[in-house]
Amino acid sequence: MKLFHENTGFQPENVLDPTLVLNAKDYDELCSPRLVEGKYIFVYWLWNKTKIYEALEAVPNLEHYKVIDLSMLEGNDFCSVYDWLSYIKYADYVITDSFHGCAFSIIYERSFNYVHKPEVFDGRRTSLFNFLKIDPDKMILGNLKREYTQINETKKLLQDAAIRYLQDSLK
Repeated sequence: MKLFHENTGFQPENVLDPTLVLNAKDYDELCSPRLVEGKYIFVYWLWNKTKIYEALEAVPNLEHYKVIDLSMLEGNDFCSVYDWLSYIKYADYVITDSFHGCAFSIIYERSFNYVHKPEVFDGRRTSLFNFLKIDPDKMILGNLKREYTQINETKKLLQDAAIRYLQDSLK
């Protein structure tokens, strides 16, 4: 933001990512009906199959879940946005290295494991987790009702601030 300010004279405001300004009900209008019957884990990865599968193998009672694996690197068949939303919405668990996989896991209040590449700084994920006061270790398999209650309260305040910022910017 400092570099932007130095080059433009404009001081930007850091607000919630636009995907999180909407709620699950808003996305439900786009979401396909449930595509997978029974319990399943949605694995959506962009960069490192090895680390993703290490996280998958660490899931307790893995044999009780179907695994839906969607990779952007391995030439999977085209997946529509509608189906992608459905895979996340109905998953018992999500394992991802994608910012949007993480964001929509939060929107749909899913248990998730965000697998990051330690040698690469992921500013969007860091910002999101800091904004929402998320401890990623608490988002992995468990009773998340208390965590999501707190996250949603924080998210509502941030949504309101982002909408105010957009409205003020359009004046």
